[in-house]
Amino acid sequence: MGERISAIIAANSVETDDFVTSTIVPYDGPAVADASTPGFYGDVDGGGDFGAGVNFAFTENVFLDLGYSSESSNRNDTSCVVFNESNYIAQLYFLTDGILDAAVTYIGTTDAAMGQGESAIAGLINLDFGGFQVAGHYANTDYQGGGSSDSYMGGGAFDNFLGSGNEFGIYGGDTPHATVDTVLLEAYYEVSVNEFFTFTPAVIYTDNDSGSADDTAVYGAVRATFKF
Repeated sequence: MGERISAIIAANSVETDDFVTSTIVPYDGPAVADASTPGFYGDVDGGGDFGAGVNFAFTENVFLDLGYSSESSNRNDTSCVVFNESNYIAQLYFLTDGILDAAVTYIGTTDAAMGQGESAIAGLINLDFGGFQVAGHYANTDYQGGGSSDSYMGGGAFDNFLGSGNEFGIYGGDTPHATVDTVLLEAYYEVSVNEFFTFTPAVIYTDNDSGSADDTAVYGAVRATFKF
């Protein structure tokens, strides 16, 4: 809508991060594990049905994403309407063609039946040194019924590593969880064979803080991506 405003309206299947223009961190997408996408986006429950959002470009560098998603609008139940169970997000960015990208995010939920909700506030940063990026995020989440968690993730990525279009990266940190500290580390290498095909081998280490003898694990994974 014009040069500075864009919007999305969807009847179903809209989640919080569908309204996000950028998650800032370079390993979101190329990496294999879900934790490569900052976990706080999906940690606050709500949304998934009807949704609407808007992006404002205040300047060439400052942007604002706003989004609202309902969790109960598509159920066959007269008590379930657009505003009974919902999720909303606001993310303010500073994006440049230089060294620094940064953002602050607020996510909240409402649950009319429970009379309460959840919320998360986070900060994200990326430093691009030209061929090498260092990035990370920190988030604090307050859960429905009490309890909170601090989560963080950081790492780096080498662009065009041993070939044009390839990326080598490593990242790790503490993923969101109300009662335990769950750690994940991943090293990946995304290989761009051509414009239609990439494959990504990865090694993933996890510690679920269960207190048992088998609470840690190391996984090997390979993802193939085809574009048509």
